[in-house]
Amino acid sequence: MFLALKEMRYSKLRYSLIIGIMFLIAYVVFILSGLATGLNWEFKQVIVDWDAQTVVLSEDANDMFAASQLTRGDIERVEAKNKASIGLYSSVVIGDGEKINTSIFGTEEDAFLLPKVIEGRSFTAEDEIIISKNLAEEGFEVGDQIKIGRSEEKMTIVGIFPETFYTVTPVVYTSLDTWTKLKYNTQPFASDDEKPINIVVAKEANATLDNTSGTELSQLTTVDFIENLPGFSAQNLTLNSMIYFLFVIATAIVGIFMYVITLQKTAI
Repeated sequence: MFLALKEMRYSKLRYSLIIGIMFLIAYVVFILSGLATGLNWEFKQVIVDWDAQTVVLSEDANDMFAASQLTRGDIERVEAKNKASIGLYSSVVIGDGEKINTSIFGTEEDAFLLPKVIEGRSFTAEDEIIISKNLAEEGFEVGDQIKIGRSEEKMTIVGIFPETFYTVTPVVYTSLDTWTKLKYNTQPFASDDEKPINIVVAKEANATLDNTSGTELSQLTTVDFIENLPGFSAQNLTLNSMIYFLFVIATAIVGIFMYVITLQKTAI
């Protein structure tokens, strides 16, 4: 230990350089780790907030949220104590000329997955919406009327719930009727049961599915469902690979440095 300290005092510049390099690498690893964790959470947070264990999709959707096409009547083919229909519409919220990318979810007014509002109330009528706090921070508040997507009708903000994200965008919840109107405009449907949704979620694991008629249904655990979100796995793989590669670089730098120091002290 004494000899090592003496060596470091003797070669201050060399050891200062290697310590500086290691510090910079550690700093980059810290930044990348924070970025990876943040993006990971902002991709999936709203799904975690649902507190559901099972997700039911159409069999031909290849386990993809947006590709799954069900109808409201399909919820009756899912046997579970706590279940809810969900429709997804990725669009923009328009307020004061500013457009904000947003994920709009349609569900039942009494769905178990709805977040607790921290300001105002939940939606109870058509054209009413509740928004996440991170969307409210863009300048919206309870009572505001806003436009969503290509719809000409104005939606009324009646409540605000805690910050959440879906694929790095803020979230809006509304009724299934309002969601259908926003996404499909004036497109007619034979009945309410024929109106589209994307998925059914259940609080219980391993829901019983009735596939005797209608669209073939399949189910996933919430964990597997999240892994199939577009870009989620690829993003995590890319960022984690960069972090691991930095560890390899750091090890190689220390090894080369010690090797060069040893050669300089070896008689030739």
